[in-house]
Amino acid sequence: MGEWPIATDTYLEADGSVRERHVLPLAVMPEFFRGFAEQLSAELHTAADTAVGVLRWRSRTLGPRRPYASRGIHWSLDGIKWRPMPSSTYVEVQDTAHLEISEAAARELQELLDANESEPLAHELFREAWDQRTSNPRSSLLIGMTALEVGIKQYIAHCVPDATWLADNAPTPDVVRMLREYLPTLQPPGEEPPLPACEAEVLEVLKTAVSIRNTLAHRGADVSRERLLPALRAIRNVLWKLDEARGHAWAAQHLFPSLEENLPVGYRLL
Repeated sequence: MGEWPIATDTYLEADGSVRERHVLPLAVMPEFFRGFAEQLSAELHTAADTAVGVLRWRSRTLGPRRPYASRGIHWSLDGIKWRPMPSSTYVEVQDTAHLEISEAAARELQELLDANESEPLAHELFREAWDQRTSNPRSSLLIGMTALEVGIKQYIAHCVPDATWLADNAPTPDVVRMLREYLPTLQPPGEEPPLPACEAEVLEVLKTAVSIRNTLAHRGADVSRERLLPALRAIRNVLWKLDEARGHAWAAQHLFPSLEENLPVGYRLL
């Protein structure tokens, strides 16, 4: 998706000054100013989070992570007249899926139910992670990584039943290394081929996600949207490929087309 063109005459007077009651888009500012603005915004948000966190801790107060909204940063040279800082905005539109099930898909569903199959826990956890991607990005990444680890353990137990106890109870090793070196060596029962090696792009995104997860566990840092969404898409694609390797051929139809693009929701015929 391309960027919308920015008509600066919408925001500027003929002499180049910013019009009253208008906020200049950050994208039209020089690169050094964008870096300054982003750093300033991050520092102010951190200060607010720290102050609110200490207040909640001291007052035994629960609630959402950020119980406040920002009207943006304002600046002033004299402390009297305040002007808004240039800022960036984005809009995320979420729609609801309308699903029609074909006769063939209905038969597949019945076969899954007859075999006492249920939605894997890894997919349940992923839905929770995806649902929190906007409101709680940190929790979203942590739950998403947990979903990946659970999916890997369930796949190992499927391929090596004698290792079920070990897979369920042992700490999860490096998931990137397991996807690259171990899981492709396992032979699923039946005639399904082994899990193919993950794409280099997926492994690189997951390697970054592991690093961010470890930082979260020690310092509680924020997770940027630019890092979170590709990580979640990579996790879901791995889960679908694990399902496909377990004999569910239909799972291949559900892969994200890329790590930068969501699947269309809207109306679907299954």
